[in-house]
Amino acid sequence: MPKTTVYSARRIITLNPMQPDVTHVAVREGRILAVGDLARMREWGDFDLDDRFADKVLLPGLVEGHCHLKEGGMWSMPYLGWFDRKDPKGQRWPGLRSMQAVVDRLCEIDQAMRREGRPDSEPIMAWGFDPIYFGGQRMTVLDLDQASATRPIVITHANGHLMNVNTPMLARAGLNRDTDIEGVMKFENGEPSGELQEPSAMFPVVRAVNNAGLLAPMNEEGMQGFAAICRMQGVTTATDLVNKLTEQDIATLETACQRDDYNVRILPAFQAFHGTHGAREGAEHVRELMSRNTDRLRFGLVKMMMDGSIQGFSARLRWPGFQRRSQRHLGHRTGPVRKRL
Repeated sequence: MPKTTVYSARRIITLNPMQPDVTHVAVREGRILAVGDLARMREWGDFDLDDRFADKVLLPGLVEGHCHLKEGGMWSMPYLGWFDRKDPKGQRWPGLRSMQAVVDRLCEIDQAMRREGRPDSEPIMAWGFDPIYFGGQRMTVLDLDQASATRPIVITHANGHLMNVNTPMLARAGLNRDTDIEGVMKFENGEPSGELQEPSAMFPVVRAVNNAGLLAPMNEEGMQGFAAICRMQGVTTATDLVNKLTEQDIATLETACQRDDYNVRILPAFQAFHGTHGAREGAEHVRELMSRNTDRLRFGLVKMMMDGSIQGFSARLRWPGFQRRSQRHLGHRTGPVRKRL
């Protein structure tokens, strides 16, 4: 008979309305066997009683169905999101509820870099901005140039499909009124507004700054940061919903997930777009990886993406297109979104 361990706790929240609170949970072969009181546990035969959680409250681990491992490394850059967030170290970053608040934080970052003697050529790299909360207002160079008209600024959006840059960064990336790249948004006068939608439009900036962490390459530090974020939120299983699964990526995943103290199960979704692999080659790659599945790391998911972001208003939608607030500035779109601001 496999060994059974019973854990006691001050309170165990089951999420089952028929039995919402219990005091003991039995585990056998890594799976929950039963929940209830100690008398209920004895019905399953002999067990070892573990009281390490006797004064704690336990609840089921949460499953995050759409997230990205790279967030663990993104916190090396300033956060500009709407919501209050905690970084992997537990530091709270207050949300920014106005465009001016975003500009003010960027000004503070620029001033701090100047005090440290860092040259104007070194860009400010930030992340997490999300325009959907700004009532239809779009960030442009008119906003970012207030923070600095000399130091390049690059802000990646929360959805990962868009970024905003200021005038110095446009110049460094070679983006101007003559640029004919889908997703380089422009004012009515033909000049770039600083909003770049989707990879082809963002690529000149990524290349100009030599990536500089924009895409937060996955490494051991980032994996540990991601696990820390999951731990603070009660997440025990997370789907990394786009991963190139290169040899280096796989090695990083396996090294982290093999550690006894790694507290989250990872399900990476293979990136089957942007020329990563052909359809047949990609399927074979994922199938081969499945033979290496473990309890903490499971391959087998594939992400197909042929379009843009609904959240960023860069997606192609059939009638009736974007609705409500978004309708005011992008209207109904059934084909590629090319909007002059």
